Amino acid sequence: MRKRVAASKLKSWDEVDDCLKFVGLIDLKLQQIEGELNIAVISAKEAAAKAAAPLIEKKELLELAMKEYAEEHREDFGDRKSRALTFGTVSFRVSTRILITNAKKCVEQLKALGLRKYLIIKESPNKDEMAALDDATLAKVGAKRKTEDAFGYEVDFEKLKGEVTA
Repeated sequence: MRKRVAASKLKSWDEVDDCLKFVGLIDLKLQQIEGELNIAVISAKEAAAKAAAPLIEKKELLELAMKEYAEEHREDFGDRKSRALTFGTVSFRVSTRILITNAKKCVEQLKALGLRKYLIIKESPNKDEMAALDDATLAKVGAKRKTEDAFGYEVDFEKLKGEVTA
């Protein structure tokens, strides 16, 4: 894993080597901390899900009971779509959805019928492919090539194994 750094004030290669050692040790410690965080997050999510489960189940049963009662007593709504109660309102609303059984076939048919306005098309520049273009063409399309010699480093974690403390 290569990393880029902006500037340094070191005076020898030994100091650079020491920096590599300490950066590696810091990375290892950060990985340990991140692992502990992930375990804590997973535990917290499991505890929250366990605590929420009976409440969610109870809420779903209450919602179903209200829906069934309202459907059985629809005549009580009269010509209205909703019924105001002390703690809120229950209602019936017309809901229309489009169900697509085969998305690929639907897209093909919309194209074939000239109904492109019913398609969502996301376009963005492909920088990997644009790398093959010459600079003049890049300039025509509002892009430019930027080349730089960027510093990087690699830590030899194998050599740090004996240095790690928990």
